[in-house]
Amino acid sequence: GDQITVCRLRVDPAELVTRVARRRGSTALPDAALREGEFLDQSTFTDWCVDTTGLSVDEVANRIGAQIGDWPCVTSGTGGGQSWPPELASGEPGPGEVLWLCGPTGVGKSTVGFSAYLAVLRSGVPAAYVDVDQLGFCATKPTDHLLRARNLAASWATFGSVGAQAFVVVAPIAPRPEAV
Repeated sequence: GDQITVCRLRVDPAELVTRVARRRGSTALPDAALREGEFLDQSTFTDWCVDTTGLSVDEVANRIGAQIGDWPCVTSGTGGGQSWPPELASGEPGPGEVLWLCGPTGVGKSTVGFSAYLAVLRSGVPAAYVDVDQLGFCATKPTDHLLRARNLAASWATFGSVGAQAFVVVAPIAPRPEAV
């Protein structure tokens, strides 16, 4: 029953290649990030899309804030967005709203997502933050999306049990064949 607001971050291909190349210790490959970006540029599943090309973290966070308005709407329990997939929903009402930031590697999901999380905390709303890439380290394959999704749902339930009313999630969105 939780509402998920999905905001996709994008960046021009040339800047994406530069960002991926600058990352220290990353195994991300520019070609894979470009393919993921192309896939997402053709998609229509998100509620909003913010272009991060040439922008600072604060500028991106401000653009996200301008587009999504007064998220989180924790008092109303309603909002735009999508519901949890049925196979992950517990059937119990969730603790609040989820802002999901997605996009290819190197677009700024983690940095901007953490900034958004801090802004929610400063507003006085109890919140939680998670980078889904960190939830699958025990996966049996490099991108076990079902494991990560289950861990994400369990994390949200746990955060909610201690009072979180808003959840900022950063995670890639895989094409359907890879997500199964």
